[in-house]
Amino acid sequence: MTRVAFLAALAVARIAHADTRSSGPLAITAPDAVLGRDTSIELTARARGLVHWVTSTGEVSSPTIEGDIQRVTLTLPAAKYPQLAIVAALDDTGVLVDWVAVPLAGRATIKVDTSPNADVVVDVAGARTEPVRASAAGIAEVSIVVPPGITTVRTIATTRRGTTLEKQQPLGVPPVKSVLAACLADRVVAIATTSTGVPLDVAPAITASTGALAPTTANGIASAIITSTHREAASDEHVAITATVADQQASCELTLHHEPPPLRSPPRVDVAPPPPARPDARFELVSRVGVLTNLGRITTPYASVSLGVRVSRHLVVDASVGGYTSRVDAMTETGEPVDGRLTALPTLVRLAYRRPFGAAQLWLGAGGGIATATSRVQSPLGSSRATSVVPAATAAAGIALHLGPGAVAAEVGYVHATVHEALSGRVGGVVTSVGFAVDL
Repeated sequence: MTRVAFLAALAVARIAHADTRSSGPLAITAPDAVLGRDTSIELTARARGLVHWVTSTGEVSSPTIEGDIQRVTLTLPAAKYPQLAIVAALDDTGVLVDWVAVPLAGRATIKVDTSPNADVVVDVAGARTEPVRASAAGIAEVSIVVPPGITTVRTIATTRRGTTLEKQQPLGVPPVKSVLAACLADRVVAIATTSTGVPLDVAPAITASTGALAPTTANGIASAIITSTHREAASDEHVAITATVADQQASCELTLHHEPPPLRSPPRVDVAPPPPARPDARFELVSRVGVLTNLGRITTPYASVSLGVRVSRHLVVDASVGGYTSRVDAMTETGEPVDGRLTALPTLVRLAYRRPFGAAQLWLGAGGGIATATSRVQSPLGSSRATSVVPAATAAAGIALHLGPGAVAAEVGYVHATVHEALSGRVGGVVTSVGFAVDL
């Protein structure tokens, strides 16, 4: 009966192995490793530029670079049973550059029940241990090194009489995990081998928890780029990757980075800027032209000019001189027709209240003064001329709109004045005018 225990035995029968070397462009080289004896091994590769290293078991360090030689340290797993470390080198985009399957042998002490004092050797995958003499009770303890993929050994006992006894003994080791999944950037690479590190004829199947992929495959190797199906996502997307071959699986994770959506600015609304603030000028010069009508015999062009003085924020006092001349058809007291011409020059002073509304300004004002009226009368009996100065009153309302260096003004007012000369009657009337004001 044979029992196997993977122990930290003091005496170890070594099985000779050559260094493991990849067949790819980096010529990755790994030395012989025995779990329980070694805690780490150093791998070397011929590589220029940055290479990312990943492993299926244990931990791999960042590389140290000496010229075109890169060295990484593979820290071995704590478990002592035979294992396989698939170590891969990836470029910055996650593309596989080279890989190697590093066998990690396990140590064991096997107890062999045989004849008393028999010489016992153990054949492990064709390599034999040194003979061990069994005890008087027929028990031999033999230390062996077991490469990955070996599940049975052959014990050979030679009795004192020269009889040879051979047995196949199972080791009861766990199955060797021989699949690697490596994620970098938006790409995944999966490698599957036999328990001894030979690439499988079929590639592992790759699945992702989210996103879309289209794998490319070769013997024992599959690779794929993961693309997001949620491009409008506001945050990064974490993807779990699983590589499966037969009854074995390996997993890794990657993150798909999403650019934050651009900030949408509110629709542009062009708003006319407010007019520049006008200084509160103290004086204002206004010239106006318009029409005067007394709603009777006089309807004639009218012109005026005024000078205003601002006495407060809303009050303006202005003095104006206006004038018109008009032909008048009239009758004498005896009923004879006469041909007359009337010229009037109102001179007025008024007080106006002004109120701004945006770019416009409204006002309402009233005042008084005098009107100088000159009349000429021509009749069959002769001609006459008379000039008189009479009191006058006025009221007006207007609006001004700032434009350039001044303002365009429109006004409707009434001038009241009456004469009693050769031509008698109202010399004032309703005045409608437009003009331009300039601050002084």
